[in-house]
Amino acid sequence: MSQDPVRCDMRAALLTWCFEERIEDIYNIEIYFMSQELATFGYPNLGGASNRSAPAPMAEHSLESLRTSLDHAWQGILLDFRKRLQRQEMHLVGVQTAPERQLQESPIPGQWAADFGFDVLANTIDLGPIGT
Repeated sequence: MSQDPVRCDMRAALLTWCFEERIEDIYNIEIYFMSQELATFGYPNLGGASNRSAPAPMAEHSLESLRTSLDHAWQGILLDFRKRLQRQEMHLVGVQTAPERQLQESPIPGQWAADFGFDVLANTIDLGPIGT
């Protein structure tokens, strides 16, 4: 049996470990968008958007209100993800790319999660400059 931890990208981690209600919030809004459109907003398709067929009719919704709802739903799931990292319910590993590029993976402390900037579409985390 392998001693390696389970490895997955951020999208899979969100779907696996975050509150189902947060995921459902995103699914319920994604149906109004094509997956390609979600990518232009900086979000991956968690499963609610279509890759080929037309999105659901907006009915009484406006594009602006749906986009705002999508942004809020993503803020909610990323807050859940951040809190889980801080409580060390899951652990991150990554390769440092700045200020110097590294080749070796290393653990990313969950205590730093409050300062993380998540790009789930690119599967990257930005910690930002130290001491600012």
